[in-house]
Amino acid sequence: MSLILLIITLLQLPSAEWIPLEVFSSAASVDFSPFVSKDEVDSKYTITVLQDNLPRKIREIAAFNVEVVLKSGYTVSGVVTKWREIMVESPSGAATMPAVELDLTLEGWDHWDVEIFTVNVWCKLKQKEKKQA
Repeated sequence: MSLILLIITLLQLPSAEWIPLEVFSSAASVDFSPFVSKDEVDSKYTITVLQDNLPRKIREIAAFNVEVVLKSGYTVSGVVTKWREIMVESPSGAATMPAVELDLTLEGWDHWDVEIFTVNVWCKLKQKEKKQA
């Protein structure tokens, strides 16, 4: 009986709403300030996830939670609610596959790092609307 209660409790935790995904590719870029006296940069991390790896169709996804761990030890994370649907080449280059491109941008940062150590992505499904009787 206590095992059932534990399982029910774990399923109700907020973290249980996020479904882990496999990352297809990731890239980092840096935009330097146009003002010579400013040392701040905008760092952008672009993550690609294949649509075939999503648990449901893209229209049923509410948000993505992205965590980028840099080689310097910094972690950049955030919830992404806007994305682009793109086509990417397979590793062999023989075919194209539908994918979702996510951008995580950190503006006005005084420490920039483009060396990515690891990337983790989770998605959250849209809640089903309850029908009014």
